[in-house]
Amino acid sequence: MEARSSISKILVVVLIISMLLMATSCGKIKDKIGEKFTEKVTEKVLGEDVEINGDGFKVNGEDGSFETGEDLDWPEDVMGDLPEFKGNITTLWKDEKSCSIVFADGDEDDVKDYAEELEDIDFEDGIETDQDDIFMFSGTRESEGDTITITYSGTDDTVTIFYNKEQ
Repeated sequence: MEARSSISKILVVVLIISMLLMATSCGKIKDKIGEKFTEKVTEKVLGEDVEINGDGFKVNGEDGSFETGEDLDWPEDVMGDLPEFKGNITTLWKDEKSCSIVFADGDEDDVKDYAEELEDIDFEDGIETDQDDIFMFSGTRESEGDTITITYSGTDDTVTIFYNKEQ
């Protein structure tokens, strides 16, 4: 139920921000005013901290954070000792124990190499699928109970990583 509530909040934020930015966008000064106005309205509606910048937005709440944009930072605080997957992070959702990252312009060979790196640090006993335009690796690190799934979609060159740490 909490996941549904979080998703609903995110959808409301996306809708409000999109509508308000369209209504207030015209020139750089108006853009800044529009961003601040949209932030304040959205914060009041959701009761969450909202930051809007030129190419995306971020919502911080007690359940975690959601961010969209271009070239977002790798979330070291949640990903811990995992190797950084290099790429253009466009969407990031995280809380204290889990993280979902979406990359644009991914490369299948890079994803396969990353899956091998994950196996090298003891992610195993999972699923690996390579068919048509989709590659997926999923594994568990038994020593800590952490799980990870990485997928590549060749239809739009999107890479998605979902990581959940138990400790």
